[in-house]
Amino acid sequence: MKIFIAFIIVIIANISFAEKFTPYYASIKFSEVNVRKGPNSRYPISWVYKKKGEPLEIIAQFEQWYRIRDITGDEGWVKSIMFSKKRGGIIIQPNNKNKSKNNNKSFAKLYRKPDESSKVFASIESSKRVFIKQCKKQWCQIETNKTIGWIEKKYLWGTYTNEEFKK
Repeated sequence: MKIFIAFIIVIIANISFAEKFTPYYASIKFSEVNVRKGPNSRYPISWVYKKKGEPLEIIAQFEQWYRIRDITGDEGWVKSIMFSKKRGGIIIQPNNKNKSKNNNKSFAKLYRKPDESSKVFASIESSKRVFIKQCKKQWCQIETNKTIGWIEKKYLWGTYTNEEFKK
C-alpha cells in the first residue's frame, strides 16, 4: 500500500510540473489599463498604461490575472480581459551604429523583403510602437502608420529570438 501511495504522489507531482506556464507577448486592448501589485482588484494600483496597443510580456497567470513585464523590466498584474490578440512591438537599438548625425536619435531600417540585400524603403525611430504581423527566423513583418515592411528581430522588442508565427 505504501508503494502505491508513493507512486500516486510521484504521478501527481509530475503532472503539476508538466503544467508550467509558457511566457508570451501580447498588447493591451484599451487606452487605460491598471497594473496592480497582486492578482486581484483589491490590490493597490501600481501604475496605469494609457496607450492602447502597448506590448507587454505575460510571464505568469493566476486565475483571470496575468503577471506582466514591460520593456523596462517593471512587473505587475493585469486582468486577462485587458489584452488584445494583436501583437505589438517596440523598436529598439541593440547598439548605436544607426544613430542619425543630426539629432542623435537611433533608427532601424525597414526592408521590402526579409533579406538585407532587399531595398530599404524607410527608417523607424527607436521606441516607436508597431504591430507585428508575422515573424520568421531572424525577421519580422511589422506595420506602422499603414506602412508594412520587414525588420531584423534584433531591432524589435516583443518577440522571442527563435519564435516564428504568421497571422
